[in-house]
Amino acid sequence: MRTLYALSALLVLSIFLAGAPLFSGESGYRIKLKVDGIQDSVCYLAYHYGDKQYMADTAAVSPNGTCVFEGDEALPGGIYLIVLPNKKYFEVLISEQHFSIETDADDPVGKMSLKKSHENKLFYDFVKFSKPYNQEREELAEDLKEMESDSIASKPIRERLIEIDKLVMTEKKKIIEENPHSFYANLLKATIVPELPEPDKAKTDSTYRYTYYKNHFLDNLDFSDQRLLRTPVMKSQIDLFLDKYNYPMPDSLKSAVDLVLDKSSVNEDVYKFAAIMMVNKYANSKIMGQDEVYVYLVDQLYGGGKAFWADSAQLKKMNDRSKAIKPTLIGKIAPNIAYRDPDGKDHNLHKIEAKRTILYFWDAKCGHCKKVTPKLVEVYKKYEEKDVAIFTMCTSTDKEKWKEAKEQVGIYWEDIMDPYNRSRFRQNYDITSTPRLFLLDENKKILAKRIGVEQLEEMLEKAFETEN
Repeated sequence: MRTLYALSALLVLSIFLAGAPLFSGESGYRIKLKVDGIQDSVCYLAYHYGDKQYMADTAAVSPNGTCVFEGDEALPGGIYLIVLPNKKYFEVLISEQHFSIETDADDPVGKMSLKKSHENKLFYDFVKFSKPYNQEREELAEDLKEMESDSIASKPIRERLIEIDKLVMTEKKKIIEENPHSFYANLLKATIVPELPEPDKAKTDSTYRYTYYKNHFLDNLDFSDQRLLRTPVMKSQIDLFLDKYNYPMPDSLKSAVDLVLDKSSVNEDVYKFAAIMMVNKYANSKIMGQDEVYVYLVDQLYGGGKAFWADSAQLKKMNDRSKAIKPTLIGKIAPNIAYRDPDGKDHNLHKIEAKRTILYFWDAKCGHCKKVTPKLVEVYKKYEEKDVAIFTMCTSTDKEKWKEAKEQVGIYWEDIMDPYNRSRFRQNYDITSTPRLFLLDENKKILAKRIGVEQLEEMLEKAFETEN
């Protein structure tokens, strides 16, 4: 499979697409397309998978603008995209496997005519219903921006926005009620946030709303339906749950990912998708400390024998990565760096006595280090008299270049170099790139890591603000 890079923008309404098989007597798939305004070219059939799109099929266009996508095996259900030679595209539901579409190249959605596709008809009827409301909502939102904080003048606009939401929601619920067994209804339902029930005053506390949505936000998402994987909905709803309805701290997120894994365990393909998606999400998180969630997931999936999709090489790779990150998780005691340099002088991180210790790894050949380190020098000058210590190590192996670079970046404190890695700093601190900056407390517990100098200064200012 290859990503269809041309599809960089998705239709806003694509989350409402889907389909259900109606013609069980026919095998394979056959989608006939007749488009006025195209000829002697190629059309593409692609599908969503999470937040990406992949190619599924191609079809040559005849001189009269007709092409046919067909195959002997049924297509997996989901939201698919038909891309025209002029780069315009529209989305269709694949669950019904045999249907036809007639449209126009300049306005493929507005001039669409469908045959033998009940659920696509439901979808496009809803598109037509909601289109004027979407346009009105956008216009009202712009008006609201211009009014800024004028609550009196903006009140009618806010009331109309609420009214629009209710009208659209009523139509959604009507479609779901009238088509309870369709994938389209299942997909619509997945986008509806459960309503917060009236609380029992005797049992309600300040966390009632948070607790309810944490436990029930995913109730409308059918994890047993793997057709949802080939839509943007499965990933977007899981992301929304994790990002909006949970505190961003590791303990809260650990219980949240456990809930997602538990719900998705009803379907192997969905479980695999959810597991890999969340591992990647927290492997690449920009929020400090969330690598703990990554380690938690890797340990229970790849270390706990639940990653049935992984071979032995991948299992080793993932478990080794988790092992490398663990020593420097936020809240852990920083691994000690005890080292006797070639001049016979001992260096020991844990023997430093200070309210805060800055730990910094840099490289004499690193261009970014040469920009960051002078800024660090200026920050340390401001705090070196306020019970702040600094412990820095150059990761280079060339002693002459080290000495030259130290002078160039302005380091005036004792900086050390361990060219043979005798202190095992590379393994203990997962030094795969530089610069790396840590902040430790008086007990050498890691307060922050992989932060910029600006963040460091803010944290030092907060730590010592009571003394001013």
